[in-house]
Amino acid sequence: APVIAYGRGGSLDIVEDGVSGVLFDHQTINSVVNAIQKAESIKFLPGTLRRKAKRFDKSLFITKIRKVVSDQSIRL
Repeated sequence: APVIAYGRGGSLDIVEDGVSGVLFDHQTINSVVNAIQKAESIKFLPGTLRRKAKRFDKSLFITKIRKVVSDQSIRL
């Protein structure tokens, strides 16, 4: 599913506006409603949403963390 998020902070690194979701600029009900309406008008591609979501897969996260720890251990 597409993400609807406040367009500041970490969400800017995660959500690509119009591709994997919709970002809103103000923390108001009107901004959220407008973002939902915008999201409803966009034909998000399921394959793109799936690919973007897989970056946050638990097993992938664990694999990446283990690699970082392993790489750091080798340097010591």
